[in-house]
Amino acid sequence: MSTLEHTFELESVQKACLDLISQNAEHLIRHIYSHVTEAPYDDSRIRVGLALKTLLRSTDSCETVIVNSDVINPVIHDLTELITKASSSVERRMLTDELTFLERCTQLEELVSLNTRRGY
Repeated sequence: MSTLEHTFELESVQKACLDLISQNAEHLIRHIYSHVTEAPYDDSRIRVGLALKTLLRSTDSCETVIVNSDVINPVIHDLTELITKASSSVERRMLTDELTFLERCTQLEELVSLNTRRGY
């Protein structure tokens, strides 16, 4: 006897959803940061968290999405402010780890553009 699944629970739909998010990561992050005066985007923790979730793409996969630095810079700015305002060393360490991850999401893009300018 087979078990019926909702269409949104199908493995192929889950994969397609992750692909959709990764293919539109820059657009999603731009949307978040172009609506910073509107709820829920008016909270820097929510903006950073949504950007991180978008970039992580999946907890099952270690793949990350690489985005242009101009898209990620507002997220880095928010995160830097959160680190400055952190109330404990544990919180600062956790936020610093998130910052390191964000920087890795742009590092490859910057290396590619650097190599392109050099003619490699």
